[in-house]
Amino acid sequence: MAVGQTIRQLRAASQAGTQRPVVVERAYWDYLAVIVGTNDIDQIIFDREVTAARDAPSLMLADPTAFAICLSRYEVSYVIVRDAELQNALESELALRPTQSVNDYVFYPVDLAELTRTPTDAPSACPWLDDLPK
Repeated sequence: MAVGQTIRQLRAASQAGTQRPVVVERAYWDYLAVIVGTNDIDQIIFDREVTAARDAPSLMLADPTAFAICLSRYEVSYVIVRDAELQNALESELALRPTQSVNDYVFYPVDLAELTRTPTDAPSACPWLDDLPK
């Protein structure tokens, strides 16, 4: 629940981030504690399909460029992950930098100005995020 409570505190401290969603790594059943802690499921997007399968792939690793474009389109304020491979991808592929860690989850603020460098062949939609429950 501490991760969700931290998200809530960050939103309360920032007028700009209050209405912007966050992307959170769905690490098995831990996502339920995040939802309870934030008390705001409408502003949470998970990095993978919410299923009982433990090995559902993260959408961040599937196509980092498309993921960056979708972060911009959704105006995401933070990406929050705990998996080391996801952390490496965010730092090396998207040049995001962590600001804090809570219960092994690392918080990466999203600078929308940095993500607006959209390639000409960018997808017109974000179907892999559009279909996820929020």
